[in-house]
Amino acid sequence: DFTGVASTKHGPMKPITLTAKGDHPATRRLPAGYSTEKTELYNNHYITEGVEPLLYGKQGKTEAIVMWRVQRGDGQIVGLTLGHAQPEWSDPAFLQLLTDTVDWLARP
Repeated sequence: DFTGVASTKHGPMKPITLTAKGDHPATRRLPAGYSTEKTELYNNHYITEGVEPLLYGKQGKTEAIVMWRVQRGDGQIVGLTLGHAQPEWSDPAFLQLLTDTVDWLARP
């Protein structure tokens, strides 16, 4: 419950097409129509109250929230179910997403 989204399983190792929900500073520089390398799409078994989806991922006909934010007390949590496959860590778009997310969380 703390992170806002729970997963119980994932799909196959295939690319995931990402779509930003709204215009959030953490996702604003992600290229439109961006697809990951081969990785696993985790399901959204349940979503707690207050979760704001930031990115949706689609793999075949299956879609799930892959990045979200949720307020917990005085703090913000950003959840991300990407980054399990090694090729993602050398992808400039993925690294920019991480940088923009940390920058947004660290803002004054």
